[in-house]
Amino acid sequence: MAGFDDLPEGAYLTPPLTTVRQDFTAVGREGIAMLLRLIDEPGSSVAHVSVRPELVVRASTAARRSPGTGATAALFSDAAGAGPAR
Repeated sequence: MAGFDDLPEGAYLTPPLTTVRQDFTAVGREGIAMLLRLIDEPGSSVAHVSVRPELVVRASTAARRSPGTGATAALFSDAAGAGPAR
């Protein structure tokens, strides 16, 4: 499970929530620069600007387990209970 916007509460959930962090300062800076450019040069075109997000991995997206381990292993075992399906 993952969230978006890196809300502070996400780090305190159980398990802590993996999230995508956006640099709102950089987004605001680019937006203001674009607005000022349009004010100074009214006929100018607007460029597409991207601000790269950051993936913050926390416990809600744990590493994948090996087949046949963990609580869901029983779901994939054979009917006779001989162990995980191969």
